Amino acid sequence: VIERDPSYTRASSRLAMGGIRQQFSSRVNIQLAQYGVKFYRHFDERFGHLHEGQANFQQRGYLFLVDAVQTEHFEKRLVRQRRLGAYVTRLEVDQIHRLLPDVVLDDIEFGVF
Repeated sequence: VIERDPSYTRASSRLAMGGIRQQFSSRVNIQLAQYGVKFYRHFDERFGHLHEGQANFQQRGYLFLVDAVQTEHFEKRLVRQRRLGAYVTRLEVDQIHRLLPDVVLDDIEFGVF
C-alpha cells in the first residue's frame, strides 16, 4: 500500500473500516482469509518500528442471517469453516435478538457469526 502520509496517522488505508471475514464456502478463500487475519493481527509487532502510526487491527466479526431457503447451504459452510479452523458460531434467533433487539427476525432460522 502506498500512502501520501508516511506516518499513516491520517492515511485512508489505516482509517478505513475494512474487515477480513473467514465465512466462505471455498477452502482456498477460508485459508487466504485466515492468513490475512494472522498477518494483520501481528502487523504492529512486526512493522511498528518502521513508522509512527499503527494498523490497530481489531476483529469485530460478521453476522449472516439465514432464512429457510439458505439453511442447508449455511449448515454445510459452518461445518467446513470449523473443520478448517475458522472461528464461527451458530446463533439461534433468541441470541441474535438479545444482541440486536431492533432487527426484525421473522423469517430468520439462525445466524452465523
